[in-house]
Amino acid sequence: MMPSLSCLVLMLLMPGGARAEGVPVAAVRADSVAASIERVIAARPILSGYASHRWRHVRALYGAEASARWLDGARVNARGSVLLDTIAAASAQALDVAEFPLAEIRNAIARLSSTPTADAIARADVLISAALVSYAEDLLTGQVEPRSVNREWHIDPQDVDVEKVILNTVAQPSLGEALGKLHPQDADYNALVRALARYRAIVKAGGWPTVPQLGVLRPGDTAAAGPLGALLARLHAEDYIDVRPLKPAVSDADAGAGVETPVVYDAELAGAVVEYQRRHALAADSVVGPETLASLNRSAEYRTQQIGANLERHRWLPRSLGARYVLVNVPAFRLRAYDAGQEVLTMGIVVGAEYGGRSTPVFSDSMAYLVFRPYWNVPAGIAAKELWPKQRRDPGYFARNRYESVKASWGRYVRQKPGPGNALGFVKFIFPNDFNIYLHDTPARSLFNERVRAFSHGCIRVQDPAALAQFVLGWDVARVKDAMDRGADDHRVRLDRKLPVYIVYFTVLERDGILEFANDIYDRDEKLVDAVRGAALATSEGLDERR
Repeated sequence: MMPSLSCLVLMLLMPGGARAEGVPVAAVRADSVAASIERVIAARPILSGYASHRWRHVRALYGAEASARWLDGARVNARGSVLLDTIAAASAQALDVAEFPLAEIRNAIARLSSTPTADAIARADVLISAALVSYAEDLLTGQVEPRSVNREWHIDPQDVDVEKVILNTVAQPSLGEALGKLHPQDADYNALVRALARYRAIVKAGGWPTVPQLGVLRPGDTAAAGPLGALLARLHAEDYIDVRPLKPAVSDADAGAGVETPVVYDAELAGAVVEYQRRHALAADSVVGPETLASLNRSAEYRTQQIGANLERHRWLPRSLGARYVLVNVPAFRLRAYDAGQEVLTMGIVVGAEYGGRSTPVFSDSMAYLVFRPYWNVPAGIAAKELWPKQRRDPGYFARNRYESVKASWGRYVRQKPGPGNALGFVKFIFPNDFNIYLHDTPARSLFNERVRAFSHGCIRVQDPAALAQFVLGWDVARVKDAMDRGADDHRVRLDRKLPVYIVYFTVLERDGILEFANDIYDRDEKLVDAVRGAALATSEGLDERR
């Protein structure tokens, strides 16, 4: 049986390690190896299907000298060992290790034990460099092309200079530490890595049981012990409750001979259901109805794949989001503002409806200005489909709701005057973009009480516009309130420095140290979950066997 990659590395690092009988390792001249490396990197890629742009990065790694980087003679050196161990552990981040030429490296290293020629050493060294390039690029930009699984993802991870990052990484004295900085450094990514390990362990232990149909189960109801026991075991699998005997609804004598004693859906079990519902974007009412049952019966494998999918989404983002920025997570209905890398503000949001082309796209841009007491220039489609029919049925509709038809050089359009009842409220936050999406206040405050807040035409309504304006402008609360309540109409205030805004789509996240599964409101998980299926469920223990 072929030794594992790590075993081969250790063997070649050991003093007096494996070598061809009668052929001392030192006999292979460094200049011969360098000449062989030059021939290898000047030729066509030695790996089938290896991307040409990645091969350019491999060439750049060697520069003009083309000396071996990862082997000293025919032995893998200490930095090479660190690199190979790191790449072999890539599965921990839901990366598909099949993307890396580990089998080819294993075979090349094995050949060095019997044929430590300059060409064999060169091939092994270049293969290790190719693995580094693939590993680094996959961490920096993701393994899945975003638009192949989500046409509404418009944040380009390719903005990062992959080659520059790779060259800087290998130039660091501590390679292990430098490699550890290739993946996203934010706490959310690290939380998902920990969650992936936890859910893989659940899958390995057999997952969780399917909960049978229980009708609509409310606290205090009774049910057969089997189905209610399955509910208890299901919740226990994710540590919502400890396993314990269920309370019988009646005594065995009262139940009658041969009749299974029913049990009670008691307060403790109902409390565990409530906590489950809170963490899965469900109505936290302790009622086990069709929606909660469907969520409970999502398999452990699927939840693990969902975590892997969201790790991939994090890798699609720019490596640095900036010192100050706003992050809007659409399916979580949540806006978070960051300063110096720390969350300083969070609030609920209302996003685009999931029908009729109203969904909010994923993109990033820079906030340039705010408008206090804005006009709402109604998009032509909304005016034609929604407002003009109402005006025709009720000629007083425009006047009551402060709409007016305005003549412009290019034609007429409808706008709503500033003030109470304006659809944009008292302030809007503009980051010019191709989608005409922006953040804004809203008079419809009751919508923030809804669990699923997908009601807009695509723009994003914010729960606390005054607090967001304070963060964006650095003004005190009194100045912001004055501009909103008593300031000039349609008053534009430019930012001293543009502020990055990221509209993202994460369906698994950690909030206050607790893992949550958000509502996949636009059904964007399925394709990505399928694309990362193998990488998400893989374990490092099975790496060598799979290769």
